Amino acid sequence: MRKKLICALLSACILASSATLCSCGGGGKKSSSFVGAEPVIETEKETEPEYKDKNGVGYNISDDGTLTVVKADKGVTELVIPSEVKGKKVTSVSQSAFKNSAVTSVKISKGVKRIDDFAFALNSNLKEVELPEGLESIGNNAFFACYKLKSVTLPSSLKELGIFCFDASGIKEITIPAGVKEIGEYAFAECPSLKRFTLESADTKVYDNIFNKTSNVEVIAPKNSSIIKIAKENGLNYTVK
Repeated sequence: MRKKLICALLSACILASSATLCSCGGGGKKSSSFVGAEPVIETEKETEPEYKDKNGVGYNISDDGTLTVVKADKGVTELVIPSEVKGKKVTSVSQSAFKNSAVTSVKISKGVKRIDDFAFALNSNLKEVELPEGLESIGNNAFFACYKLKSVTLPSSLKELGIFCFDASGIKEITIPAGVKEIGEYAFAECPSLKRFTLESADTKVYDNIFNKTSNVEVIAPKNSSIIKIAKENGLNYTVK
């Protein structure tokens, strides 16, 4: 199943890259590929951000006039994403913005609604993440392979968790807010440190492979939640709320 999913993602990325080539014909293009079970994105030469704040964080203007975080100067390790820059609201963190970066901590201010795919993926230095109330979406592979990331508090405003979003991370426990409608496939796979997983709502859609190769987690969830069945089938400890 996992191989099929990866192949499907690869096909989608290839189609997206082709569309970009046709419409743009030039700089800033991105191509995606997957090697084994590890997602990899190769990013070509990027243009400079349209805005940059005093902390060395760069932004581009989105179609709706708000700002998207796109990168930071190489020396930035403690990343602070503000609510506003030069009178414009900051609403999202772009795809691969801090992939494989030197960032050790992230504080995202209120107003940011979306963290896009691969935003912090393959970031082996990342230890602390503070997410704001108002955040609605965490994209595919957003925190993939963040081995030193031990704790994340998800805001009650969250609605969506993408596939592989915390795959191969170091988190020890997580609580999924009631507003999350769906948890993407393999979202918490290969998380050897994950000991406690709490699901607030039985209505949250959960896939059978959510804990693939994550074997020591205790599941806490409502009695009519499908994740209780998943825990039973995989020999995991569980507690009914």
